[in-house]
Amino acid sequence: MATAKCKQCKNLISDKSIYIEQDVNKKDGTIDKKKVYFCCDECKMEYTKPKEVVETPYNKLTNYIQSLYLSQGYTKQQIPWKVITAQIKQIMTEDKTLNYAQLLYVIKYMVDILEMNLFDDSFNGTILNLVPYYINEAREFCIKCKDIRKLASEFDFEEKIKVVRVGNRSKKVEEMEF
Repeated sequence: MATAKCKQCKNLISDKSIYIEQDVNKKDGTIDKKKVYFCCDECKMEYTKPKEVVETPYNKLTNYIQSLYLSQGYTKQQIPWKVITAQIKQIMTEDKTLNYAQLLYVIKYMVDILEMNLFDDSFNGTILNLVPYYINEAREFCIKCKDIRKLASEFDFEEKIKVVRVGNRSKKVEEMEF
């Protein structure tokens, strides 16, 4: 009697009664059916339940670039991914301190803060052509924003009002510090 391994827990099983057929895409474009074996229903349920997708900084960057292209009326097939990924690689090798999250921040800075139209006809290539010129400006903006957030968190928002009696009436005077 032949044995198989459980796809989930990797235990050897002799009874191949619990299996599912799984579609496998081949390189030539055809679809092949493959049997996947499990030792119990729990392993089968665990294997077939949807996996939690962890979004990496690279995925966030490419998703944002894709959303920019889609908002301009491009289809997913029209996005020049080969050129974009080559430019990302080139930018990352030129500036070793830059990571994907910072690159995403620079692009968002260009689009949201500077309100640049990255799809202008005067730009040859993709939306990443001008990114190297705005890296330092975006870093300075980020540092200024962090300083402002720090100052805002340290600021005392309580009103300091002191009542001063002048004659028969009272007058409110704000307490000031220099």
